[in-house]
Amino acid sequence: MYTRALEKAGFLKRDPRTGISTYHFHVLRKLFRTRLGPVLPQDIVECFLGHESYLAQAYRRYSIDQLGEFYRKGEPSLWILSETGELVEQVKETRELLSIQIARLTKENEDLKTQRTKDKDDLETRLARIEASSDKDLEAVKRFANEWLPRLESGEYRIIRVDKKRDD
Repeated sequence: MYTRALEKAGFLKRDPRTGISTYHFHVLRKLFRTRLGPVLPQDIVECFLGHESYLAQAYRRYSIDQLGEFYRKGEPSLWILSETGELVEQVKETRELLSIQIARLTKENEDLKTQRTKDKDDLETRLARIEASSDKDLEAVKRFANEWLPRLESGEYRIIRVDKKRDD
């Protein structure tokens, strides 16, 4: 199965002298040891590999939770696509950039809400002025009508229509 997977992925290479695959299952154990060596204590890495020393039972007294915590600490070093934590750094940088963008967008959103409130207040003020002005205009028209309609109806004043034609 491992050899088939290497072949499908295009990584199956064989030693020309022996015909043995250059990437064999034990290479994964070597990679595991190499990547975790600088990150975790040696006895923990050896424990994960299943290696036993004659005093291992006497001195290794780690709980499952402790071993899980060690593994979580070393896991980023095992990522195949990362070179000594490069992927972790990229994720960290991306999170920082996203955090900055979120902060900027949050501020922009707050600024827009503030501007919307100011614009709403301004529109309400303008509408009130227009209504007050309309009320004044209406009152002026009513006063004019009350004053002049009786005079026009009584004949005191006549409306004369003047059509002026130009002679050109």
